[in-house]
Amino acid sequence: MSDAVPRVAGAEPDPREESLALGNLCLELESYRVSIDEERLDFTHHEFELLRLFCQQPDRIIPYDALCQQLFGTSGRSAVRHLSVLVHHLRVKLTGMEPYVIETVRGRGYGLLEAFPRRRQNHPRAGP
Repeated sequence: MSDAVPRVAGAEPDPREESLALGNLCLELESYRVSIDEERLDFTHHEFELLRLFCQQPDRIIPYDALCQQLFGTSGRSAVRHLSVLVHHLRVKLTGMEPYVIETVRGRGYGLLEAFPRRRQNHPRAGP
């Protein structure tokens, strides 16, 4: 018998639910909910799973083939194209995510990396 508590629409999330938090991003793994600064976002199943993979391995580039195998169960040209479309959709939906961004390393893969802080005005190479 399951001890799961039924969820009422609009109710607060169950604090026992497993979640991943990275910067201002929060993924609730049981309910497939994503929020940035507590604002809920809508994701498809594949988008959520890709974001989950990135969040489980932050600051690491994951090869294209490994991502395709985990998401689609296959690899190859069409799977990599589908993956690139998913990454594009994630980037659009995650514009307010800080301090992480989805980076591409051409010929290698994708990763959720901490964005470099902008140069300070007093940096020697920053200009006058």
